Amino acid sequence: MRFMVMVKVPEGAEPPVETALARYTEDLVRAGVLLAFDELTSSEDGARLRFDDGLVTVLDGPFGGVLVAGYWLLDVRCLEDAVEWVRRCPVATGELEVRLVVEPVAPPSPSLREQEEYLRSSLRR
Repeated sequence: MRFMVMVKVPEGAEPPVETALARYTEDLVRAGVLLAFDELTSSEDGARLRFDDGLVTVLDGPFGGVLVAGYWLLDVRCLEDAVEWVRRCPVATGELEVRLVVEPVAPPSPSLREQEEYLRSSLRR
């Protein structure tokens, strides 16, 4: 099962000690449970889009408050295993949210595969 672990911290909070975070991520890799991970820049570099009855409002950062600062994508047997891994994370301030990733019910149909390939090829042009 795949679980997304979102790191939520107050904007501008001190990041975890880099070496401790690197060791934690290495432990995830060695255990074979880490599929992907990334750190996100501050909200100053981002935008939020609000949708309201067809009207789209774009808000430029910074936003302040508690923001997603990064994520890990884990492949483990169950939620309890994901929680046990996340308990070891060297984050001093903030919140880590663990969410199950929805698995596709069936493989994409041939027509969806063709549509995806068409879109990818048009982007390459």
